[in-house]
Amino acid sequence: MAAFVGFAAVGCYNDFDMPAPAHVYTDADFADARIMSIKEVKEMFYTAYPFAGHGAVGKSMKIDENIVIRGKVISSDRANNIYKSLYIFDNEVSDASDAAAIELKLNTGNYIFWPVGTRVYVKLQGLVLGDYRGMLSVGIASQQSNYANNSLTGIDIDRHVFTGEQLAMTQADTLVVTADNYRSVLRYDTNDTYMVLGRLVRFEGVRSKFGKAQWGYQNTFPNYFANSTSYDKNSPDILNENIPDELQWRNIDQWATYAAVRDMPTQGVAFKSTPFYGSAWFTYGDISQIPGNYVVRTSGYARFREHKIPADGTKVDLTAIYTLYTGSYSDGGRDAYQLALNRVEDVVEVE
Repeated sequence: MAAFVGFAAVGCYNDFDMPAPAHVYTDADFADARIMSIKEVKEMFYTAYPFAGHGAVGKSMKIDENIVIRGKVISSDRANNIYKSLYIFDNEVSDASDAAAIELKLNTGNYIFWPVGTRVYVKLQGLVLGDYRGMLSVGIASQQSNYANNSLTGIDIDRHVFTGEQLAMTQADTLVVTADNYRSVLRYDTNDTYMVLGRLVRFEGVRSKFGKAQWGYQNTFPNYFANSTSYDKNSPDILNENIPDELQWRNIDQWATYAAVRDMPTQGVAFKSTPFYGSAWFTYGDISQIPGNYVVRTSGYARFREHKIPADGTKVDLTAIYTLYTGSYSDGGRDAYQLALNRVEDVVEVE
């Protein structure tokens, strides 16, 4: 008996020093499940809750079927700017137009376990698809009414998220947008919009607007919803029907965040000017319309928060995750299309 215990102990010790390689998951591991494309899963959700008209905002759907999705990781939280999110892109489809991406709500430190390029399988049965302010994600059921779902942690991750092989990133993984094609490639206010959301997009030849400060600190960017209409005082006076006339730029010299302005009880009430934290604006030139104007939102915890935003007028190639933030549930919502940087090196000055 003593000899047996000693042999067992040595065996365990050797296994600890020389662990077997982690299992690399493939389609064969999910033969009993239905492997669906990310586009098909999105269509399932938006068939029940149409994207257009903000009908999906705040809605959730629990998946009871044995469905698995797979995709290549296109995001990284290593720079602390992407937070509790892992974006995966499914380009393993016969038609490139069917390629789509989705957000997985996970804990932090995702870049350690799933570096960019890793194929990931997600077993959806028991999880919840939820639309939080315009962005569809995979998570667990939420007990909070203002969240469509919550992040997976611990045992939930072990049960639902499986690591496949490490793949190389290719040109096909990044959607390229230019001054010539942005209106056709990035669609707005239609049920096609959701297919682009969550993808890695490179905006080539886009110019910085109002760039003066650091990425993570009070830039002179005037308003969170600037890409919903024109907020440049020197541009033509274009009114957004969702904003009271007294709150248009022609009548306001200083602007606080939308939340502060929204709660102003009467016209003319003074309030403190607060440049929005961690925002930068990039444009293809026509600042009076939604298409061609993009907000880059940067966390105050990002490792590159003290790097300078490219100066006003600087032309850059900018690669980021394309996301949406809908401003208000009560008034039907106003859309701010936002870009989330994986790292500051993805902003390259070209002029």
